[in-house]
Amino acid sequence: MLPKYWAEFQAQVLDDGVHEDRSPGVLATALRDALAAHALWRAAGFTAPHDVTRLLRRMARAFARLSRPGLGTHRFGEGALISGDERAGILQLAKAVLGEEAAEPAGPWALPASGYYGFAV
Repeated sequence: MLPKYWAEFQAQVLDDGVHEDRSPGVLATALRDALAAHALWRAAGFTAPHDVTRLLRRMARAFARLSRPGLGTHRFGEGALISGDERAGILQLAKAVLGEEAAEPAGPWALPASGYYGFAV
């Protein structure tokens, strides 16, 4: 069951860490759920493939770029919006599960596989 889950999960995430539908809200939901599952399964003694950990790190970095502290996800005409408090919770979970903080962007940034580019001040 777990290998099938992780294989499907990996197939739905682009190389830059954004979910295949390119929605910041869907990325947030997928990241939150996958981090919780990863932590739960690790606590139960299961081990996810090493690629999954790298993928979760890329997703956390992408999510930090596609959302703003205190404001949540950027609004790109979608309905799945994540609040600033939810954003903080997801990034705290990512730090707890992955052992590193998703750095806030500074200056120009790019998520080329999904077509997102920006500049953070």
